[in-house]
Amino acid sequence: NRVDFKSSRDRVVDYFVYRKGDGKFLSFVTLLAVAQEGHTHATLAETDYVEGSGGIPLFSERFVDNVGNAIDTDVKFHKCIVECRGRNFQFLAGQTLQTRELVDVTRSSYHTLTDGSQILERAIYRTDISSDFLLARERTEPSRLLASKKLRELALSSGLKIRFLPPI
Repeated sequence: NRVDFKSSRDRVVDYFVYRKGDGKFLSFVTLLAVAQEGHTHATLAETDYVEGSGGIPLFSERFVDNVGNAIDTDVKFHKCIVECRGRNFQFLAGQTLQTRELVDVTRSSYHTLTDGSQILERAIYRTDISSDFLLARERTEPSRLLASKKLRELALSSGLKIRFLPPI
């Protein structure tokens, strides 16, 4: 279940995922997103992570209170309001600052387009990735976001409610 940004989606994705622009627009607006089907008031009040459109991670204030100092070199947080059926919930959109070569390009599978170019279809992640990050994007496929084992352990030990999925 995702949340979709209400306005300026392209500009928001460009800044948060592709690191284009300086983000000055965030000084003048509060990000607004709408929870899609499957979210309820209860799930949004309890969860500590929601996926935003375009692969933008949204974290609860609890997450930032518990993990913010440990992750501040990996993520820059910006206030975001998530609307669900007439009620607003405070989250923080995360601009991922770390990029790594996470995908094993020789073992992953690709789909060939009619023009001959290829897009990543199923990623196999490298096993020799350094452990000096908590959250990073794939350098060549920025829409791919990977939480390190260290972040998963930190979230678990802090009692945060995040459902980590196997990377695909």
